[in-house]
Amino acid sequence: MLICLYSLTADATLATLHDNKIKTDIGVLKNALAQSGCKSKLAVIVLVDNNHGVQERLENIRRGSGLDAKSFFAVPTDASPDELGRIMDNALTTLYAQSIEYYRDHGRRVKKKRGRGAAPQPTVPPVSGTSQTLSLPGWHVRYDFKSAIFAEYRHEMDVALRSFEQAYENLLSSEVMEIIPSWSPRWNQARFLADVIAVRCIRCLMWNDQHTAAVRRWESHRGRIADFVDRQGHGTNNYGWEAWEARWAVVMANLIEKADIPDFDHSAVSIYLPPEKSAQAERIQPWELLHHPGYWYRLAARHTFARRKLAFKMPEDDRRSPSESPASKLASKAFRYDSYMCPEPYDELPLARSGINHSQIILDYLLSAQSYFMKKQQQRLAAEVSLECAKELAAVKDWSNVVKILRPFWDELSFRRDGWPEITEDMCWVLRAAAVDTAQADLVVSIDWELLNNSKIPCTASKDRFINTGPRVQEAS
Repeated sequence: MLICLYSLTADATLATLHDNKIKTDIGVLKNALAQSGCKSKLAVIVLVDNNHGVQERLENIRRGSGLDAKSFFAVPTDASPDELGRIMDNALTTLYAQSIEYYRDHGRRVKKKRGRGAAPQPTVPPVSGTSQTLSLPGWHVRYDFKSAIFAEYRHEMDVALRSFEQAYENLLSSEVMEIIPSWSPRWNQARFLADVIAVRCIRCLMWNDQHTAAVRRWESHRGRIADFVDRQGHGTNNYGWEAWEARWAVVMANLIEKADIPDFDHSAVSIYLPPEKSAQAERIQPWELLHHPGYWYRLAARHTFARRKLAFKMPEDDRRSPSESPASKLASKAFRYDSYMCPEPYDELPLARSGINHSQIILDYLLSAQSYFMKKQQQRLAAEVSLECAKELAAVKDWSNVVKILRPFWDELSFRRDGWPEITEDMCWVLRAAAVDTAQADLVVSIDWELLNNSKIPCTASKDRFINTGPRVQEAS
């Protein structure tokens, strides 16, 4: 719905000309909406003075522009803020009722078409390679999805959830997705549609405060898709699957952020939500409770770390550009990797150029998680995530930021106070390498003293990884 605002002139000599311009402008807008093909409705709000003859002018404009009384509103210019708020609320209530009825009519048409039990004839002949005709189960998926969307627009989330679930089951049935050739573009489109429907289902559950059910719905979708990928594709032990897992973790974090859940407000200390009444009688696993977004961002970072690890395991021949490989090799590895929602191997980790910056992606996720852990006063998790950030920065030799992140934890030595010598030692070696490179001799000496005071023998692997034996070591010492 498009809402336009106009004001009536108080000059009697220009009233007719000005009113005609308003009618002309409204007519142009209505024609533009009609030609665009969008079934949008136009509503008009006019600011008026309480002068004599105003009602006649308003009625003349409404009739001349072809608008009904439910789409035409007058607002006095001298209205107080409270009165203006009430007038606008009444106008929006009227428009909202019209919108609800509009989408209810659409929902009835869709249900009527679905109830016919026959696939409609194509209005345009399908073109090879660009379009395909749908089977009857495919049309059922389409009708169920449209019914759910229209129910969402009406804010009937229970009805929308049932339609989404029906569309999801029909899509993943043996009559639709099971018969699509695996890893073809059409198969990836069906998989993408399954992801979209699952997101919509989770959104409906969060809307109805069914938070545990939302997490279980995510787990169910993850298991169903993993089964499909294991049976019909490349399996889940590859960088493509980990990229999909990371994307889904970020989607869950974004959904929780958009839901604006009061218990997850920054002023609250709740780190997860208790199960709803319908699930309290069941056996609830800890991971089935809805945690705050920091949990999901950290999960995304872990999956991205696994994605990078699996990418480095790819053979070098698969990481070469197609222009550098013969046609026979390209044909043999065409369907070897899962590139759904991620680049091909020669773009993921190419040999001759830089590819995906996994470190930056991991850092972004970890920093997002750290901010939530700090707000929720989860100091130990915040410190642990900070150490993971420092290790990523150390891998790319960003030593100044390593010091910036780890110096506060070093000053308070919370790991040592809590009795975690292994983590304390790990942090010491990372911070010492950064202190050496940034020429902070006092910090190097204090870290060495801490390491000598440690009753455990230092880990040689950690020591060799983070000690820089360049000229700046002697300078710092």
